[in-house]
Amino acid sequence: MNWYDHPEVFNFQQVTSEKVIEALEAWQSTLGYNIPLNVVRAILQKHLKKYFWRLLSKLPHERFVVRPTRHRDDFGFSVWLTDFEVVQMNDVLHREIRMALQREYRRSRDEMWSSPGYRPRPLAEGIRTAIAENWCIQMGCTTCGSYRFRLLFLGEPDSVRAIRPKTRLGLERAQEVAAELREFDDSFVQFEYPVMVLLYWIWCEFGERAHEEIFPVLDGSWAGGILEAMRDHHHRRRMQQARHEIERRNAFR
Repeated sequence: MNWYDHPEVFNFQQVTSEKVIEALEAWQSTLGYNIPLNVVRAILQKHLKKYFWRLLSKLPHERFVVRPTRHRDDFGFSVWLTDFEVVQMNDVLHREIRMALQREYRRSRDEMWSSPGYRPRPLAEGIRTAIAENWCIQMGCTTCGSYRFRLLFLGEPDSVRAIRPKTRLGLERAQEVAAELREFDDSFVQFEYPVMVLLYWIWCEFGERAHEEIFPVLDGSWAGGILEAMRDHHHRRRMQQARHEIERRNAFR
């Protein structure tokens, strides 16, 4: 029995370049880079072509229904592959294309930052979106680091990808965040925990300096009331820790 007479028996499937491209397009859309489709398709075709000439072109001739030649401008193939070869091809392509898309995203992001018309998204709008879309908003998340909310905090463009922010929180940005928080009132009660997280991150970054140079602008505001509650909580925890330390020392005397 020849495999090409009964390919399903030998776990062979016919794979075409167009089907591979379509599957890769559907896959990359789940990554959320928001790159124009024509750019994405060019990246996919480039890496599929590279994979073909590096690996698939070494397959036996009888595996091919349609085999492209190097001098053809239109790149297309139809080949019989085993299930394992398909999985192997997808793994390699996903890894290479993910890195290529990440490079393209960062390039376009840097261009957007440097454009004179770029302005960070208003904080209230961003927090409302974060709540509506159920972003991770945690003070010390050890899984994803609340990366999308941190991008908003740093004034960087939003991304559904877990890309580490390239910038650190500067004093000027922290003051901008505090100035925006001052405009919030008790009608923003659903923002209480996200605002607490933002204040916590500023506090962690600047320590006592935050209370001297950043937080005074919040005096008398709704966000200032949240900050006072955080200070009271911090003070109580420090007192509890001090009492615990005294009790521990007395126990070992």
